[in-house]
Amino acid sequence: MSELTGLRRLEPSDDSGVVRVMSPRSMDFMDYRQENVLTREYTGLYTEVVNKDQIRVGTATHPEPDNESFAVHSSNFVYYETELIERELTDEEKDFCEDSIYHGFGDSQPDSMFEFSIPDVELLVEAIHDERLGAFECLTARNPSHETRQETASVLQQNIESERFRATKLNTRKGYPIDLELEWDPEDSHNDGRNRSDLYELASTRSDSHMSDFFTVLGVEYFTFFFARARALGVHEPYLKLWSITPFDVLGVEGWAYCRECGAVAPEEQLLHVELRGRDDDKTVRVCERCAEKDLRNHFVEDGVEKAKDENAIENGGQRRLVGEYDAGN
Repeated sequence: MSELTGLRRLEPSDDSGVVRVMSPRSMDFMDYRQENVLTREYTGLYTEVVNKDQIRVGTATHPEPDNESFAVHSSNFVYYETELIERELTDEEKDFCEDSIYHGFGDSQPDSMFEFSIPDVELLVEAIHDERLGAFECLTARNPSHETRQETASVLQQNIESERFRATKLNTRKGYPIDLELEWDPEDSHNDGRNRSDLYELASTRSDSHMSDFFTVLGVEYFTFFFARARALGVHEPYLKLWSITPFDVLGVEGWAYCRECGAVAPEEQLLHVELRGRDDDKTVRVCERCAEKDLRNHFVEDGVEKAKDENAIENGGQRRLVGEYDAGN
């Protein structure tokens, strides 16, 4: 019987701290939405598959441990670029598959394994945070100038998040088109011939274009960085994909928040805090009025939405109407 605990695993390569990273699927290292065997063990690391033979490993954490911002740091785009190897299964791995309920039947045994090696993780992260490109032979960056890399990354992130923020407001399924510049306001005469959906598509296209620039200039997909940073910050959203989160700190927007059901953005005072069903601690969830009224997951207490509307109107000095809306107080 094989002594392996799984095909997806980390193994020390030698006494120097070099780590072998292995998985039966190269997609494990491509999908930034999910943790892989390396990023699950070392929160904040990311993997970026460049092509079938190359992979980059970096960290999305900020060099200052207490920094809780989503803002990029130049060290986030210093990475260890190494060979991604596809190989046959070893005899031990084949034995593991035969003994495994998951891999032991039919065609469920993988055809090959993918692996790469990196230096001691703590030493690697330390070198990346210090931006010491000479610390390891394969440690590199698209732009060796730390100052230029910081400035470029910050501008690109600002461009991406500004368009994502705008697109979220204009989204016809979940958005609230408030506080838009005139040229983006679907009700403004400037936009005759372009409706809200047209403007949303335009903002989304511009965001995608900036993301393409981000990868070209920095060598890492924006969401590869963003998802890894969110996990490092301990962000947990059970009902949202992390790309639905708006990093208001990057935008310099104060007093706004996002709905934890759909990701819609609005001034925090306009969102409701509705009590959850089946909880003894009176726990509430922050949601927009649309999600509160639909309650698609049926997890709000009876009359919880009406109570939240009343409390919101009282707290913000407004008067709630019978239809569930309220007027802001003067």
